[in-house]
Amino acid sequence: TFQLEETGFVYLIDTKGAVQIHQEDQNIGKSLSAIYNTSNVSRLLKKSRFNFIEVDFEGKKILLASSHIPSMDWFVVANMPYDEIFQSLHSTIWKILLWSFLIVVLASIAAWYVAGTVIKPINQLAEAFSKLGEGSADLSHRLPTDGQKEIAEVADGYNHFIKKLEDLFNNISQSSNKLRAVAET
Repeated sequence: TFQLEETGFVYLIDTKGAVQIHQEDQNIGKSLSAIYNTSNVSRLLKKSRFNFIEVDFEGKKILLASSHIPSMDWFVVANMPYDEIFQSLHSTIWKILLWSFLIVVLASIAAWYVAGTVIKPINQLAEAFSKLGEGSADLSHRLPTDGQKEIAEVADGYNHFIKKLEDLFNNISQSSNKLRAVAET
């Protein structure tokens, strides 16, 4: 006998539907309709490359497939329980769903981390510009220039700009003090 999956098997029938070779000796010589208690099995006797039906046998859904063997004028019939055929498919679907969920979770964590590393320096820039916009305008405050290249370049540009403003205001203050000193004399 030729076994398929756990309990499926293959056997041979003639063109009238009588079993010629079967793993259970008591079925040899019986017709398919007698074994499966249905007239639907006549569809398996079409002389084509592939025929297929679904039957209930002993309380289980069975898939029967046949293929004509022209040299013998017989049919090879595969008897396969429905659940066994789709068991590996269902298992694969669950594995795919589990891996997909895991990938989504890991991608979300990575995205959250990357977003945090980008947003933190931008928030620092926004805070520094807000402080400049307020009345105190502390020009001694500098931004850190470490981190991501683009943010570091913006921070470096900000620091250079503030340094120039600080130098400009110091020059203006010194010039103002000199003018006051000249005006007082």
